[in-house]
Amino acid sequence: MAADYQKAREAVDEAMRARALRFRFLTIDELLRQPAQAWRVLRVVPARGLVVIWGASGSGKTFAALDMAGAIVRGLPWAGRRTCRGAVAYIAAEGHMRDRIDAYLQHNGLTADDLTDLRVLDSAVNLLDPDADIGDLIASLRVLAIEVGGLAAVIVDTLNRVMPGGDENSSEDMGLVIAAAKLIEREFGCTVIFIHHSGKDESKGSRGHSSLKAATDAEVSVRRDGDVRTVTAEKVRDGEDGEVLMTFRLGVVDLGAMIDVDPDADPAERRTSCVVEPCEAAASTGSSRLSDTDHIALRVLRELCAETKDRTEATSIHAAGLPRVQVDDWRERFRRVRAVDKADSKAMDASKKAFQRAVDKLLKQRIIGVYEARAWLW
Repeated sequence: MAADYQKAREAVDEAMRARALRFRFLTIDELLRQPAQAWRVLRVVPARGLVVIWGASGSGKTFAALDMAGAIVRGLPWAGRRTCRGAVAYIAAEGHMRDRIDAYLQHNGLTADDLTDLRVLDSAVNLLDPDADIGDLIASLRVLAIEVGGLAAVIVDTLNRVMPGGDENSSEDMGLVIAAAKLIEREFGCTVIFIHHSGKDESKGSRGHSSLKAATDAEVSVRRDGDVRTVTAEKVRDGEDGEVLMTFRLGVVDLGAMIDVDPDADPAERRTSCVVEPCEAAASTGSSRLSDTDHIALRVLRELCAETKDRTEATSIHAAGLPRVQVDDWRERFRRVRAVDKADSKAMDASKKAFQRAVDKLLKQRIIGVYEARAWLW
């Protein structure tokens, strides 16, 4: 009787151990040996995960996303940040990508061969119904991944167009679309990027159920003020929230006579599209919120940058060729311009604090960069 009981207990223990293998707790040493966070766009877009780029209609969010995709497939910095090169699949659910791609190529002096790792699906898919398109989409992405040697990102433009008949405010519907995105992420070890709309009140972020915000690893906004667009990292898991990444205008590119593609067009009609043109409007649009002291610090830095021969090299922090100066030299020129007496310890202390506050504000507004005690203008 006792032997039977012992056998039964051992069987239960064995079954328990087998089940326990599903969830294994790591030691701290094992945890630290795991790979660190990897980035597709340094400290903005993770190498895998879910990202949302949102903005109002006409904000330029699709152009910003296309500009990012072009940088990733070419291995170039984007918004002053290093990218990890890889192939991008772009689901253009709203269509209209031909002219935009054409404009990007012409503006950058490229040919189609230069974007061979950027592939476009010029139609919508249904990610709301698990029995609809997700299986066929993943099969197509598998074929593409083999062809290009793996996928870095899948961009879905827009979220609304891939949930036909769905309710963005429904936790169930939003959950189904998020699940589809996570399925793609797990299958290819890539980043899935949703292009999405803001709500009626832009200050409240992207529209729809809060489960989307909770599920994202990064959230990037594109806001428009006149002809200037500002790209901000609203949320970055393991990164810095609220950082202005870049400001840009949409430059118009002439693609030729409309009659070349439409025989009914007037001979004078031209075919055009737009491209992202980074600008220094971060300083001008942000300047209205800068104090007089901030303006002095910015003016002094501009003067020093105009005088220096030191230039940045290409790193994960910044692109190459930006004039840079020692922060100590900037601080000293700032003191002299404000006529602060070195012999007055209180005035010197106040000057140092005022300078640091100005630096912090200029950094926050992405007007300047600082690294290893040297500063530059974006």
